Amino acid sequence: MPISVGIGFGDFVTAVQLAWAVYSACQAAPGQFKVLSEEVEALHIVLESIKEVVLDAGLDANKTNDLNRVSRGCINVLTELDALLDKYRSLGTSRRTWDRLRWGQEKIESLRGRIVANVSFLSAFNSSLVHASQTTIITRLDQVLTDIQDGRREGTSISNLDTELRIRDKRDIYLAHEINERPAMFENIESPFPRINEAAWKIDVVSATYGTLDVTNHIRHFFHAHHNNVQAFVPSNAFFGGVDPIPNSVKAFVIVWRMALPNGGSTEPLYSAVQTERCLEGQVVSLQYDTPLPPFTPPAILPQNIQILDGTYYTLDVTAVVAKLVDNHNQGPLVVWASNVQFDSDPAFNTVKQLSITYACRSYDGTFENHTQVVKENDIITIAVSLSPPQLVIHAAYWADLDVTHILRSRVSHDQTLQIDTSSIHSFDPWYNVSKTLSVMYQYTNGPLQLIVRHDSSGIIYIGPTRPLQKHFLNPARRHPNRINILAVVWGAMYDHPEPLSASQFNWIAERRRFPCTNEWFQFDGRPNWRKTCHVFYELGTTGLIKCIATREGEECCLSDILL
Repeated sequence: MPISVGIGFGDFVTAVQLAWAVYSACQAAPGQFKVLSEEVEALHIVLESIKEVVLDAGLDANKTNDLNRVSRGCINVLTELDALLDKYRSLGTSRRTWDRLRWGQEKIESLRGRIVANVSFLSAFNSSLVHASQTTIITRLDQVLTDIQDGRREGTSISNLDTELRIRDKRDIYLAHEINERPAMFENIESPFPRINEAAWKIDVVSATYGTLDVTNHIRHFFHAHHNNVQAFVPSNAFFGGVDPIPNSVKAFVIVWRMALPNGGSTEPLYSAVQTERCLEGQVVSLQYDTPLPPFTPPAILPQNIQILDGTYYTLDVTAVVAKLVDNHNQGPLVVWASNVQFDSDPAFNTVKQLSITYACRSYDGTFENHTQVVKENDIITIAVSLSPPQLVIHAAYWADLDVTHILRSRVSHDQTLQIDTSSIHSFDPWYNVSKTLSVMYQYTNGPLQLIVRHDSSGIIYIGPTRPLQKHFLNPARRHPNRINILAVVWGAMYDHPEPLSASQFNWIAERRRFPCTNEWFQFDGRPNWRKTCHVFYELGTTGLIKCIATREGEECCLSDILL
């Protein structure tokens, strides 16, 4: 199958054609040649992807030289493989003849490794092209819009703008529409070009394993280097620095990832539920960014304070099996055996397998810390578990000006959670025919203070260690051991005021020990059209003794009688 190798840009075209021809030949060949067909197919896929980018955007001289250099490497290894195919094809088509041939394992591994390495190089090159193309498009758009604003370009007619830019690149206009740079200006333009997905910029890699290697940091750096806009890559020994964790065996690659979601202005990050991709060494990994993902919602009850995010035995999903082991465990550390017996299955006969487990440990403050362990077949993974949940401490709670601290403490369940029905907090109504505010300051063992504020028509409130931290109204100032520390002040239901009071207001209260409970003093209305209460949470020094005082609107809140 002789193919003439061109020069210049022709090297890349030749590589594309040769990859397809050799892939087809490998598919038709029996024995160990057919094993290489997946690697050659991956190479052809990446080459075709680059071709689409090149045809759309072109290349500068430096990028062209880089592409030619990598293409010549592809041509060399494909030509060697093609020559071997020709050699054995000339011996006849009898399968018995083919089966009697002994192709050395070293030769097949050498060719395979070189093909996989070229796929990795080309995948990285392709990602850099896509990112550069997006940057160029955005730069062009900025210049066009600047010209319009400065009067150098007419911006009143969309048809004029479309006509002028279509020759340069109609994709620029479409991209501006898609990324909402100027939606009104571009809303009527249609384009056949694919959308550029901004979600790719919000990828968070939770864990990644290759064979028995934890390659999480390697993959994170790889994504960061390509601005999280990775279209595809191929895990291999070469991709991970030439390290072979399980020689003479096809390794499995597992990546657990999630998306960073809008958090509504909260200081706590919000993530989607985790996703897992599993593949074999040399196969193309392509993450799908386009499907909306639900937010991560941990179970209300985690008896072991462990949530299994992923369990993979070679390429077999064993997440549910490992999670069941955790649920049924009741003494000492959890031991998981990486074996066919443990999972009642052999996902790859006569192949050395590996087991990877990614799990989240819930800490006392309700936050989660992710961990990953990976071992070879017949080894064990040991997970330390906590058999008791963190203790919920209700420091102080007021409903209007009624102290309900002891009532709420009595309602804390055995799993250290609290469910409050705001419509029936107490049989006694402390302020008849007035909408009342419930403020609860609480803490999980050794965790940070938290404060939840709700009015009495908020329905059911749930307090649990897996809930996002409630710290919006807390005084960020450092506490002092020899003074009364004002921890938080709640005015009404804190409507339209999602942050704490100002430092000067906290200092006023701490120093003067009295202030008027009015909208004028607070400089906002915490619950418009309703009579309000003010809740002041304070701590005596740094003793941990936390109390609250409540005052109705129009009255003066006085802390002068409080002794340190």
